[in-house]
Order: sequence, then C-alpha cells, then structure tokens
Amino acid sequence: SFRHNSERTNRLFYTDDSPFDTEDEDESLRIYVVNECYCWIDADNDGVAEFRKITMIGSELWENEETDYQPFVSASYILEAHKHAGTSLFETVRDLQEFSTALKRGLLDNANDIKDPKKYVGRNAMHQEQNTLMALMNPHSRYVPTEDPSQIVPEQHQPIINELLSVIQNLDSDNQMRTGISPQLSLDPQILQQATEGA
Repeated sequence: SFRHNSERTNRLFYTDDSPFDTEDEDESLRIYVVNECYCWIDADNDGVAEFRKITMIGSELWENEETDYQPFVSASYILEAHKHAGTSLFETVRDLQEFSTALKRGLLDNANDIKDPKKYVGRNAMHQEQNTLMALMNPHSRYVPTEDPSQIVPEQHQPIINELLSVIQNLDSDNQMRTGISPQLSLDPQILQQATEGA
C-alpha cells in the first residue's frame, strides 16, 4: 500500500493530520489511498498527447483511459506555496467573527436581563407554601400573592447595549479592512464616467 510522509501530507491534504495508515494483517481491512488524476500524456507513443484519466490505488496503476472530461475544479482565496488548498476568506476573519458572536450574545443577555430581571424574595414575602415564588416564576401570572411586597426586590442591571454596539461596529470595520468587502461602499456615477482604463 502507499505510505505517506510529512511532505506529501502537507501538500495534498486540507489539514496537517495524517490519514489512516493501518498495519492490519487482514488484507481485506487494509486502507489504501486512491489518486484520480487527469493529464495530457502520449500513452500510445504516436507523437500526440491525449487527455487521460489515470487512477492509482496505493502505488498500483488501476485505470488509464482517454477522456474528454475533467471533473475537478479548485480555487483558493489566498494561495499558499506548496499546498493544494490555500487559505479561505473565512479564515482571515474567523477571530473577528467569534468576537462579534460573543459580544452579540452578551448584548442580547443584557437586554433580556433588563427586560425581565430576576427578583429577590425575602422570607416575609412568602405566602401559603411558596405561592409567591411560583407566581413570580410564571411569566403569564398577573397576580403575585405576598405577605410583604417590600420583600420583593428586582435585580439591578447596568445597560451596556450602547457600549457593545460601538465595539461590534469597530469589529465590522476591521472585517471590511481585512477582506476589502464593504457593503456600504458607494461610488459616484459621475466619477466612474471620468475614469479611464489607464487610471
């Protein structure tokens, strides 16, 4: 079977993890690498190169036939030397997306806490086997039985929505700087009319 070394793994695979490479004694359980290749080659020595499909399993040639179809297409946003798969657009802004997600979750949590704060209930507010707590936990309850209303105190929350929004806007700006993609960018048509191919 075909064995991998670190150079081949780095060149051909999407990650740095080595593929499975077992040493099973049972031949039916061995794992092989299948390479399907398309290239121009003069296989019949007539002086004319033909486009051929060549399939190899391990180091054995299994298929070598002429074809007119090439099914593989590959493209990378950022090319990397000696690697088939380069860097995607997402990888350039992945950290910003994770920061933005965390901040937006915090923003929603803060808004929900302000809209529906927790309530601290003192012992003197209890009424008839904790009916007070049961009513407070029921969002549809319009009546809360209590012995002493002053013993029910809503939790205080500091609104940080404006601060979080400004940070999220800064992250969006960094995102546009890294990718060069700005949905808000608008060009004056008159300026475009004056532009020449050389400019």
